Amino acid sequence: MKKIIHNGVDFVLNGIQYALALGDINEIGTTISLGLAILCSLFIIIPKIVKLIKKIVEWFKKAIADGKITEEEFNEGINVLQEGVEDIKKGDK
Repeated sequence: MKKIIHNGVDFVLNGIQYALALGDINEIGTTISLGLAILCSLFIIIPKIVKLIKKIVEWFKKAIADGKITEEEFNEGINVLQEGVEDIKKGDK
């Protein structure tokens, strides 16, 4: 009888060991925290990228209104892009 109880305890403890190995709370918590941080970062940066894309589209529509893009218009587009990237880097809204 003692041997059966002993084997049962070993089985239960071994099962608990596997469960803890597969579901380490610390790793899950870390993964969840990292996922939420990435999600928050996306919510912060995506509107800024959309704003930059809108500015580029506006520039492009204005630049091709006459059917061609001149060197001056091209340089203006580069400036729009650079200013947008700087705004994103600085964290401006």
